Amino acid sequence: MKKKITGILLATAMLVASVGYLSAESEYDFYLTNGTGYDIDAVYISPSTTESWGNDVMGQDILGNGQSVKIVFHPSAQAASWDLKIKWRDPGYPGVVWHNLDLATINKITLKYNRETDTTSIIKE
Repeated sequence: MKKKITGILLATAMLVASVGYLSAESEYDFYLTNGTGYDIDAVYISPSTTESWGNDVMGQDILGNGQSVKIVFHPSAQAASWDLKIKWRDPGYPGVVWHNLDLATINKITLKYNRETDTTSIIKE
């Protein structure tokens, strides 16, 4: 009986520990809002010191105009600064890149497009 209770307590402790790990937030988590007027097909984020972009953090999803998504980092992610790259749904337009973002100080990034100047900018909050 004592072994059974010990096993149940151990299993419960492991479950509580794993739930705490899964719900832990990273200081780099932020909301990305598309205010460009166009659909975004892919979003890439990598440490500024890295040459490679890795995988699209949106997966198969599209970030439509006016939509927001929470970008969630693994709790152990570490970098002094981050780069952000977006690719438009329309393949005829080049992607846009921003360098050296201090995501530890940013809660929300809103993307804006100015047709007159043909530039995409970000508003950091």
